[in-house]
Amino acid sequence: MPVFAVTGTPNSGKTTRLYGIIQARPDAFAGLLALPVFSNGAKSFSYVDVSLPLLPLAPGELPAVPTHARPSTPTSGTDCVQCGPFSLSLSAFAFANGVLEAAAASNRPNIVLDEVGPLELARHEGLLPGLNAAVAAVVSQPSRNLLCVVRARLLPQFAAFVTSAGLAPTVLDVSDPAHLQLLTHSLTLGDSMPATLTQ
Repeated sequence: MPVFAVTGTPNSGKTTRLYGIIQARPDAFAGLLALPVFSNGAKSFSYVDVSLPLLPLAPGELPAVPTHARPSTPTSGTDCVQCGPFSLSLSAFAFANGVLEAAAASNRPNIVLDEVGPLELARHEGLLPGLNAAVAAVVSQPSRNLLCVVRARLLPQFAAFVTSAGLAPTVLDVSDPAHLQLLTHSLTLGDSMPATLTQ
């Protein structure tokens, strides 16, 4: 029942690395990526269903946001939840949770969740329904992998969360060349992901 916490320093390319891996073998992945969007000097993100076609990734560039993406910015005052300085869209979370629940119900071997943060781990909001569905799918189907993007400072909370479901997460740090090579090789070639890295 492999669960992998994909982590790294800020701006180390966690999402971009996963995007490239998914593009190499799109039929093997279902779930969600949060692609960064920059507008007027401000950063937000859009949720992307990775079971739908992704745009080509140009070398050295950030992933382009496809038209089927759902922006994370609120559409109104009632469509808003605060997480620190960020205003996030409740309807975008509903969309994202639907994508994750569909991914859990699919037969694709890899479920991706970008990302698990304080809303899920501390406040039990945000993408928690989708995370719960994904964890349940991996528990019931041990041949499947769950890959969650998690910031390094939240790894202890994430580990406690999945351990409560009987799982032991393996940390894959995209800043570590050996971890990155294993992640890329295993997922693009379709090999099973060995749970032998730092727990």
